[in-house]
Amino acid sequence: MPRIATLAVLALLAVVVSGCVSIKSQSVAQRLPGFVTLRLDLCVSDRDGSTYADCDPARNTAEGDNGLDGDDQFGRGQLLVGFRVPLGTGAPASFVSADGSGVFTGNASYTARLAEAFPVAPGFRWEGYSSTELPFDPALPDDRVTRLEPEFVLPPGVGGAPFEGPLKWRAVVGFRRTGAGAAAPGDPIVCDLPGGTVCFDSPATGVQGSLSSGISDLGVLPGRGASVGQGDIASVLFPVQNLDGGGLGAVSVDLSASSTVPGAAAVPTEGAVSVPANGAATGAVRVTVPPGTPLGTYTVTLTAGIGDLRRSGTATLTVVDRIAPAIRVNRPSDGARFVVGERVGAEYACADQPNGVGVSSCSGPVPVGSPLDTATPGTKAFRVTSVDRAGNTTTATRSYRVLAPPPPERLNFTIGFDFASAGTSTRFTRLLVKEAPRGATVQGTCRGRS
Repeated sequence: MPRIATLAVLALLAVVVSGCVSIKSQSVAQRLPGFVTLRLDLCVSDRDGSTYADCDPARNTAEGDNGLDGDDQFGRGQLLVGFRVPLGTGAPASFVSADGSGVFTGNASYTARLAEAFPVAPGFRWEGYSSTELPFDPALPDDRVTRLEPEFVLPPGVGGAPFEGPLKWRAVVGFRRTGAGAAAPGDPIVCDLPGGTVCFDSPATGVQGSLSSGISDLGVLPGRGASVGQGDIASVLFPVQNLDGGGLGAVSVDLSASSTVPGAAAVPTEGAVSVPANGAATGAVRVTVPPGTPLGTYTVTLTAGIGDLRRSGTATLTVVDRIAPAIRVNRPSDGARFVVGERVGAEYACADQPNGVGVSSCSGPVPVGSPLDTATPGTKAFRVTSVDRAGNTTTATRSYRVLAPPPPERLNFTIGFDFASAGTSTRFTRLLVKEAPRGATVQGTCRGRS
């Protein structure tokens, strides 16, 4: 690659403040979606063709300059380059000329001068750069033309979509003489100083308009929101788009994911997807939510990467209570036995899981502490139902038996009696009961002769 011939212009300025460098050609290139190289070929102006005929602003350059030839001057100086780009564009902090002879670094003072001279429309900004101090000699063919290829990153589009082209941009070049009696390379840029600095040499007519170029870019749209229970796994889907205005074709992108759910594992189901030109693919993220996660709304992020480019989209993940309350029944225990009339108090309780919404009801056949049903013999069911505030319901059933009381114990006692019989009737005259328990009932029955 030729050296920065544009710096020949700087020497010319040592004699007169005039235009000496032109933008010979300018174009856009892309190596990957989202990355844009703004390519400038700069040449030392030679309007009269006295040294070479390839940089005549009247005939063979993309932009004119502000005046005179630069081919008959030489010295040392700095090249100034500015780019007008959309807001949000990622600009390099520095870049090297294609032949490696000059380093261009972001220059805040030159950026400010550009903004003052050419106020931007809404949605755009200037990025200004100055080169290291360089010599030039336009008599040397390798010093006449310099290529600059800074790479910018397109801003994300609206709502995470790809940047919708075309890309609108513009470049401007200038120079500053350095050396004895002139500015030092690190000094702030002050424009139009007699005998040394021309901030805006080419284009000669200003930069009110923009160049327009088709570009390719990637985007990750917001994912489809999902709800998940504590301890469950959610699948969140994201559209990954490839807007291919630059003709790069289908691309394969790497996927990674993250989540704000505490302790959750968020992993793409596939490590990479192929996205067709002017089409979309789906990126799926599995989010494993730990048990006991606090209920609420969290975010899941899918990032699609290609080269150094990263495009991300987010989705809402709501952790909800889907777990029914737990029930503990201490009494009656399953299979317990009681006798008719036995007094046994019911004992049970209900509880929601950690960080759940809480229990709204916990009810059984009788309140806690009240007697179980032992009025009649038989097998009985004791069912407890609990509902939490999210509507999750659970039931626990215990079975118990109520037994009939045993028959009375056989008693031995003595009964004595007297009776008188007269014709057709018999009459008790005396009844004597000995050793019968208190409260016992003695019943006598008389039967006639068959």
